[in-house]
Amino acid sequence: MASLAPRFGRAPSIRAHLRKDRLTGLPRPPVSLVTREFAPCRLEDYYYDALQEDLMYMTYRHEHLPRPPPRQIRLTFDPQDPFTKHRRNPPVGGSQAGKELPPPSTPSNVIRLEKVVLHTMVKEALQSKSNLLGAIMAMRALTGESRQAGGRHNVGGVQIVRGRKSVGGWIRPDVPVGVQVELKGRSMYDFVGTLVEFVLPRLREFNGVLLPAPSSNVNSPVLFQV
Repeated sequence: MASLAPRFGRAPSIRAHLRKDRLTGLPRPPVSLVTREFAPCRLEDYYYDALQEDLMYMTYRHEHLPRPPPRQIRLTFDPQDPFTKHRRNPPVGGSQAGKELPPPSTPSNVIRLEKVVLHTMVKEALQSKSNLLGAIMAMRALTGESRQAGGRHNVGGVQIVRGRKSVGGWIRPDVPVGVQVELKGRSMYDFVGTLVEFVLPRLREFNGVLLPAPSSNVNSPVLFQV
């Protein structure tokens, strides 16, 4: 009579080898693992419950009159003139000639947090791209993000920043110069909550976050260094 009791102390036999990811080369489990939210985000709930109404009250602009028609852009040269037909014809008024008015204040365009971008530059990577490993590990430790982590296909993880143009022979195009991470959704609120509640209060010399000027674009990001 055959016994079906398991044999302790012996590793189970491998029936099928794990497939490797084509990009990373690491073994991939045969099942799809997808992580879900298991607890409410306190900072996200606070924004939608209390902060969103206050921000709309602070940034609301009442328009009691209809909006003026768009400004007619006048060109420097007559476009019908054959002598200036193929000449560059800049508009009169500089960069403010075609500037559009900001959209009217509605509940749909209230100031909100869309994404958090962490980036750093490594000068030593210009000589050897292996010097980016320390920055990549630091970004993963700070954010906990990796490419398609938890089955989320929209997570890019740590991205390598490459040079776009040549700068004085120092930076060349397509040369790795740093790394960056984009945080969105739940991970973004968790990072901001940890930064505001634990990191910034422990800095001895912190002058606050510099907000953009009132005359700047509403889509201007808030930049600060820690």
